Amino acid sequence: MKYVSLLLIVFSLAFTWRLAHHSDPIPVKLHHELQTAVTDVIKSAVTQQLPDATNFHFSKMYTQTINENAVQTFFGYTFNEKGESEETERNITGTALLTRDPADQTKWVLEDIRVDQSAIEFQEGTIIKPGEEGQPL
Repeated sequence: MKYVSLLLIVFSLAFTWRLAHHSDPIPVKLHHELQTAVTDVIKSAVTQQLPDATNFHFSKMYTQTINENAVQTFFGYTFNEKGESEETERNITGTALLTRDPADQTKWVLEDIRVDQSAIEFQEGTIIKPGEEGQPL
């Protein structure tokens, strides 16, 4: 039993040593640069589509390595938008997939952006009266 315990302890030490000294195929600095680039792309796209959007804020932005040539980005952001009658706050969360460009290994290609959840919060509620023309029952 002593030998089994000793082997278990040695195996645990070797495993944790490898885990602690394992290098990530994509450095942390590159993760930060990719997060910044995705943030800029999303903000630019929103401001082009909705020029009156204000108070743009990212509440969540992080990346996860899939392999040495692919990274998945998770994001969440909010902004205010002036509607026809009132101002609304839009909350959007989603993911983006980035892959390394095979022709130029220093460049990354934004392959896919998916919106997982989109919500609109009204600053003031709209009053509706059931039964009036143009109003749902």
